[in-house]
Amino acid sequence: MKRSEQYQAIRELTDAVIDGEASTEQAGKLKQLLANNSAAQDFYFDYVGVHTRLKKSAEQNIEFVYRRITEEEFIMRPAGQSSDASNHFANDMHQPCPPPLAHHINAADEPDLPPSAESFKAKKRFKWLSRFVMFLGLIGLFILLLVWARNSGVIHEPEPSHFYAVLFNGEVNKGEFGQVEGNKLLAGEYNIKQKSSIGFLTGETLNLAEHSIIKLLSNNSVELKQGALSIVPVPNNSIAIRTQHFTLHSNGDALFVDIRNNNPTIKSGKQTLFTPHRWRPNHYWSFDGQGDRAIDMAGKADGIVYAGATRTKGLIGAGAFMFDNSADTRLNLGSGGGSALGTGSFSATDGVTIEAMVKANYSGKQGESDHIFRKGQSDGQFRMLLSFQHDQGKNYLRPKGEFKQSLSFGLFILGQGYHELKLPLDGLEGRPTLAEINNGKAHHIVATYNAHSGLKSLYINGVQHASYQYPPGSKMLSGGAGQANIGNSPTYPRQSHIKRGYHTDSSGEILLNPPSRGIIDVHSAAFNGVIDEVAFYDFALPAFMVQHHYVQIQQGLNYFGLPPNASPLPNQVKLPLPAFATIQLEPKTGQPNRIYPNPLSISNQ
Repeated sequence: MKRSEQYQAIRELTDAVIDGEASTEQAGKLKQLLANNSAAQDFYFDYVGVHTRLKKSAEQNIEFVYRRITEEEFIMRPAGQSSDASNHFANDMHQPCPPPLAHHINAADEPDLPPSAESFKAKKRFKWLSRFVMFLGLIGLFILLLVWARNSGVIHEPEPSHFYAVLFNGEVNKGEFGQVEGNKLLAGEYNIKQKSSIGFLTGETLNLAEHSIIKLLSNNSVELKQGALSIVPVPNNSIAIRTQHFTLHSNGDALFVDIRNNNPTIKSGKQTLFTPHRWRPNHYWSFDGQGDRAIDMAGKADGIVYAGATRTKGLIGAGAFMFDNSADTRLNLGSGGGSALGTGSFSATDGVTIEAMVKANYSGKQGESDHIFRKGQSDGQFRMLLSFQHDQGKNYLRPKGEFKQSLSFGLFILGQGYHELKLPLDGLEGRPTLAEINNGKAHHIVATYNAHSGLKSLYINGVQHASYQYPPGSKMLSGGAGQANIGNSPTYPRQSHIKRGYHTDSSGEILLNPPSRGIIDVHSAAFNGVIDEVAFYDFALPAFMVQHHYVQIQQGLNYFGLPPNASPLPNQVKLPLPAFATIQLEPKTGQPNRIYPNPLSISNQ
């Protein structure tokens, strides 16, 4: 489908606005169609640019050229212009361009043709003439209808107008679609050669750093492609500043945006709203629905509910699942469509986040593991897991050590192998004890790995309690055909009585030792307690966003600031930023990483 067909409604409404014919309802409808839709905004920008050129060319001598290759098409171009120029114009419109037409030849210069060719040419001329007469007739009919509509009051006489901004001072060069008329800058791209100030008709002023590149889209939308800008606002009017990774909404306040280095920086106003372009999890199970499946609100990994998992009152929202510590207490999420390693929706390379709300009843016995989430049983060392554990003798812990009861986060990192990060539940250095985890309250558990920074982290209730630093740029490997599960892992050893002692193979799987060492109980990996609000991301949530999610939960909302519900996650969200703060963004995702001052700072508790 052509872009003009895909966005026909936007095209028609834009025509009405440019021609001064749009009603208040139509203008509102156009704004609604463009809101939070970057693809539609790009089409609008291109269309307004071409419309501006058509207005410009109206003062010149224009000719109509009819051609038919695979479909009928009329081309409008300056008289006498070559077909190459027509092709260039068609390319501006992002439409397929037919092969060039032959140049027009005066009758006196035409070469002699054989009779058959003359006859053929006469037929072509007759066909062309008949179609052209039909075209003129349609134009005449359209003019008559237009006159009737205006005389009858159906439409008003248009007053030509279109978007432009005013260059107050500085120097700019035209970029793609840019057009300067005196000190007016029409919709298009501009390179800022020196510090410049640009005014909008709505009253705002943009102050731009030298070497910035911007696209002027409308009175309330600007794209910053390079450099930095600040907004001198007017009350009750919001400007959207788009970048590659995020969009900001000024809401009538001053705002500063700087994308000149690897860590973009924002200085917020009183009520700045923020939309990261990458925020949505691959999978999200709120458990607020009903039925025999745990519905994935962000992806396509609905969970099969086994007998040991039953619906219960939600830790957040209406629903959650109770896991009874039995072999059949799990939600099977499937493979996420994976076949080989690195494939499927549970595959992550640049980072990962596993997030859940839990109300645990973990025994803490040696050898027992309560799995919150695990993916990749058939992949050996390429698995991912987040679980409570009490084990010994593992040589793949990073940092190394011996730990008793702990929260464990395992994954495979290229160049490093499979490692687990431990968060001891010992009450030291602000960490919670096992008793505090089992206190009957809901706890927010988050595990993250950021390949860009190399940092692996574990959080409880918004506070980072454990971390390990890998070489920056260390990618991870996951995905494949292994099944993902919440609440238990069926391939984990499960025997009520096995011989004392155990060890692990190179993949980290538990192997039973020879029968000469006595007997202890080793339980399954079944979870005992309630799990709610599980989310899986193929990128690392920055520390601030982990804190932000915890604060949202404390206010009775879900992680994303929305009332808990059983509906699919929206494609975009608008997050309120702290007022009058300096915010540093994570370069790969555009999510807030550090905020000064940080109003969400959470003490160890």
